[in-house]
Amino acid sequence: METGAPTEYRPEQSYDMTTEPPFPIMDYDDPLEPHSTIRQWIRDVWPSKGKTYPSGDVRRPDVVIVNDPSQPPVQSNIKTVVEMKFPGDLYGPDQEDDYIEIAGSPSKFAHLGAAACGCGDDDGQQQISSSKQRAPQSDLDDLYGGGSSAPGSPPRPPTLLAPFPAPVW
Repeated sequence: METGAPTEYRPEQSYDMTTEPPFPIMDYDDPLEPHSTIRQWIRDVWPSKGKTYPSGDVRRPDVVIVNDPSQPPVQSNIKTVVEMKFPGDLYGPDQEDDYIEIAGSPSKFAHLGAAACGCGDDDGQQQISSSKQRAPQSDLDDLYGGGSSAPGSPPRPPTLLAPFPAPVW
């Protein structure tokens, strides 16, 4: 539910890693809103118009927490950059270092795992599920033809489901 009030939590905020410090990729008309499509931003801004993509030139942490929600999520306004990783979900090449660079220091970067969110596997049993149809998870997935082939992204782990209880007769 949107309240209309700015929030200090900025989910999936993309950053241009070719600038020093990394700069948030924001909407042209509203500097407080993330750009709606990274693909269009790449076509508009990059000299290659998106035909080439050096790995890691755009990073998108899970959550950026800002000090002042009325200001863009630039490095001087960042309180914490948060990345959530679950079992089997690994950092890609330079991903963690890039998130620290976005934050401005290691003390402003937070890694959250399954134990931190309280969503660990209680009984230690896992069941792998597969899907015949893949849905794009981001603009970059669509741009590069699917999750793990997007440069700089970690490989996607299999979806884990809790085991079904045996019927009681």
